[in-house]
Amino acid sequence: MVFSSIFYPKLYPDDRQILNKTPKKYFIFLLVGIGLVVTLLVWTKPVQRADLKETPPTHVAVADVSVRDLAAIDTVTGRLQAARKAVLQFELAGQLAERKVEPGQRVEAGQVLLTLPDGDYQDALADVQAQLEQARASSARDRELLALAGREKDLQAQAVERFERLGRDALASKAQADEARARLLQLQSELARLRYSTDTAQATLRQREAAVSRAARNLERTSLKAPFSGIVNAVHVQPGDAVAPNVPAVELLDIEQLDLYVEVAGASAAALKLGQQVKVRAGDPATPVQTMAEVVALQSDPNLATHTYAVRLRLPGRGLLPGTLAAAELPLTPLRNVLVVPVAAVEQDEGSAYVFTVRNGIAQRTQVKLGARVQDVQVITAGVQVGEKIVARDVAALADGERVVAQL
Repeated sequence: MVFSSIFYPKLYPDDRQILNKTPKKYFIFLLVGIGLVVTLLVWTKPVQRADLKETPPTHVAVADVSVRDLAAIDTVTGRLQAARKAVLQFELAGQLAERKVEPGQRVEAGQVLLTLPDGDYQDALADVQAQLEQARASSARDRELLALAGREKDLQAQAVERFERLGRDALASKAQADEARARLLQLQSELARLRYSTDTAQATLRQREAAVSRAARNLERTSLKAPFSGIVNAVHVQPGDAVAPNVPAVELLDIEQLDLYVEVAGASAAALKLGQQVKVRAGDPATPVQTMAEVVALQSDPNLATHTYAVRLRLPGRGLLPGTLAAAELPLTPLRNVLVVPVAAVEQDEGSAYVFTVRNGIAQRTQVKLGARVQDVQVITAGVQVGEKIVARDVAALADGERVVAQL
């Protein structure tokens, strides 16, 4: 044991004899003395005191609250859309005969995209065309007969008048006159029939012409054509598929021009007008495409759910595709003589805004009211005065009342 090794060192035979003759009280006094010495050393140990040093002031960048005129701009973002998009559908039922285009292919206005079998529709058109020709021939014949019947009726009327002048007492002349009258009545009846047939022939002709037009349109409907020049975006049917009316078959996009649809606040909407040009940036943020867009649609009545106004901007589609993220810079009403501070100087905390004013080397947290933000400048409507110095950045790390050293 350690205690034994300290108080009982290795002894030689002669030493053991002497130690055995030493009284045990000697060891007890020795132990008590050692304890007293240790206790005295602990009590008299000097206390180490902490060396308190004063925290150095924080170096901060400051700026002056200034008055400026601002050309306010509202930057809004959205995704580009094709200026025109058509979902084409057949108006007839049938089995798809030909698929002439594929997605990504450019087509011209009037180009045939898909076709249905047209044999039955060609026969139907030929049938109604023949009926129309027959109706026209019948109408022409009836007009000629009407003219002849009119002349014959006039001649017969003259004959009746002549017989009546020859003598009223002659039996032969009377019989001939009666026969002439009967013939005149017959001719008048035939004339009336032909006149009716001629009059109704015009309606019949119009019916036959309408039937021909309808059959021609149905034949035309067997081909699905591009209503405008553009890019085929999707084709939903294959040759042999059964096609039903009013079911989407082809999607066509016009990407020569693109539209940017955004929703803006009332102040932005009030500053815009139809035909106005605004700046738009689109594409890769590192190398954006910058162009001018025209305001082509502007909503006057806001969305009741969001209290925003819909705006549609049209821009050239060169170098851009639908779905690309774009940002439009909408000019607002200019701001005159407004107090401004850097945006980085404003701290937002639980719905309130604060800045740190610097007075006599002390940063004081001051509540302010915010106005419009224009790029990296924030308008202040209340809380500070022009010329006051404020901490310009890194305000989140400051505490109210902290000592600072201002750096301009």
